[in-house]
Amino acid sequence: MAKNLILTLFAAVVCPVYLCAFAPAGQQAEPTFDPFASGSFYEAGSSDTEPKEAADGEDPEESSMVFIPESPFIMGSDDETAPGYTKPAHEVFLKGFWIDRYEVTNADFAKCAETGFCFSPRDHSSASHPDYYTNPEYADHPVIHVDWHQANAYCTWAGKRLPTEAEWEKAARGPEGAVYPWGNDLPEELPAQINLFEAGDTAPVNSHPEGKSPYGVYNMEGNVWEWTADQYDRFYYSKSPYENPRSVTGGNDYVIRGYSWAYPFHRYEISARNSAYVMTHTYDLGFRCAKDGNG
Repeated sequence: MAKNLILTLFAAVVCPVYLCAFAPAGQQAEPTFDPFASGSFYEAGSSDTEPKEAADGEDPEESSMVFIPESPFIMGSDDETAPGYTKPAHEVFLKGFWIDRYEVTNADFAKCAETGFCFSPRDHSSASHPDYYTNPEYADHPVIHVDWHQANAYCTWAGKRLPTEAEWEKAARGPEGAVYPWGNDLPEELPAQINLFEAGDTAPVNSHPEGKSPYGVYNMEGNVWEWTADQYDRFYYSKSPYENPRSVTGGNDYVIRGYSWAYPFHRYEISARNSAYVMTHTYDLGFRCAKDGNG
């Protein structure tokens, strides 16, 4: 009964992000992740892995992490059609860091779960595959149905951490602050650069190379939403520090970025932000890890 009451209360306030995030002018709706897409919640209850650099003669695309050098970049958007919570565009300086080239996969996560350090995903199915987590056919697809705690635990086990929101956006936009990971132009037809609703489910983490970021990071648009280290603050951009910002509000809502396959082709500026309750898990929410580095 208590669970039904919670669902009823949440259902009264949530709406799909592609409706909330792009409200008519003058109606700045709060970004709201839909935690009912999968119909389930989880109420909560190390390794010395080093970033793998491309060795001489090795294909850089095979290295597991990408180094993002220290430099300033423009975060957010001042576009007149952009939602208020992505404004203002502001310069941010980040020290150098590593970020996973690909989203964490089912196979990756299973290694942590086998050690007992990580809890298994709360649901082993996906939108169209009942055996998604356990079937080797989907081993290279992004792990889903993991809440923020589970994502954070995996990154800790791997000797890494979740990326901050600023790190995530810089890795996606590149040093020139592109509108999309692949550049500034949005194709008129369904883009090959992104895994969207028409696919019906997740895609392998190394898919859609046409949409990789200027730094060579894959699937930062579409496929799955991704957890970050930041707690969500709608007004954070107007007060965030210049160097290495991370929002710590003490709340239970965390920033997620990147959209997912579960949304139809619309507009996907990489500056768009969203939030999810810390214990949310669903079929289109995953993560990747980051790590400090000096280059």
